[in-house]
Amino acid sequence: MSSICLIWDYAVDAARIQPDSCRLAAVQQYNSDQASVLSGYRVLKKMSKRSFHNKVSVISGAAGGIGTELCRGILAQGGTVIALDLDEAGLKALPAKLSTDGSLEQPPQSNPSRLHCYRIDLTNYARVQALYKKIKSRHPRIDYLFNNAGLVHRSSFLKTDVRVFRKVMDVNLWASVHLSKVFLPDLIESKGAIAITSSVAGFAPLYGRSFYCASKFALQGAFESIRSEVQHLGVDVCIISPGFTKTRFEQAALGVDGKRVTHARSTVGQYDTPEHVATEILAAVRRRRSFTVLSPIGQISWFLRRFCPACYSYLMRRTLASELNQE
Repeated sequence: MSSICLIWDYAVDAARIQPDSCRLAAVQQYNSDQASVLSGYRVLKKMSKRSFHNKVSVISGAAGGIGTELCRGILAQGGTVIALDLDEAGLKALPAKLSTDGSLEQPPQSNPSRLHCYRIDLTNYARVQALYKKIKSRHPRIDYLFNNAGLVHRSSFLKTDVRVFRKVMDVNLWASVHLSKVFLPDLIESKGAIAITSSVAGFAPLYGRSFYCASKFALQGAFESIRSEVQHLGVDVCIISPGFTKTRFEQAALGVDGKRVTHARSTVGQYDTPEHVATEILAAVRRRRSFTVLSPIGQISWFLRRFCPACYSYLMRRTLASELNQE
């Protein structure tokens, strides 16, 4: 006991002899530790950001508004793009469209090895498998997959032909499943990422778009589950939910009989631009974000749907129900 007391007295005396120097040393050590932690965090954060430079990205729905801007953004960052779409005319026009505005230092027409366009029906799995083999023969490494193709209907459930529902599900869900199924082994090898262009309809119902919502709910649920299976293998799954966007997408909306809808649609809030949406999608992939809701209205919808569903349903019905009066 006496020896313990002696040690304690010695420690107290030592602290009394040089209190300032001890305190200064402790502060310096604390500051040094903090600086090391902060520096390490910054390094890790910088290292964790993804890059598109010298990487190969597969983009579905590439001839559409958001798809075209995704192509532009990746090419501008020094990446290679494999553009997929069913719209043959749109694909043929894509290189010129990306070259004419002067936003790219090396337009695709002057460097065609960085943009490769393929017409494909992504709802046909056998054709997707065949195209995959063709792509792999030219591009052994695949780094990113952007599941961006989509189709919408604006029609009541009661009046709509069931074939319209099947078509919407095929394009919005199965096209992404087919592409992800064939390219996932490559993404695991490259520790790449899958980006899903979802929608507010992926977490909140929309009047007159029952199976558009069904397809987006299914898409989001499927890829959240897939994320849990592949995240530990180094593959990110980024789900991005834009709001109303000013593209040709809604102009191609299907009606009750599968033909294009001619009446105007209702919107909530302001239109977003395809340029902004594409920029946010690329940022989400670079920063490894799991889930991103882009528009303020989308964020409010997420909150209301989660915490006040009756209020959300009332507002949604009041805003969108008038669309179907013209059926």
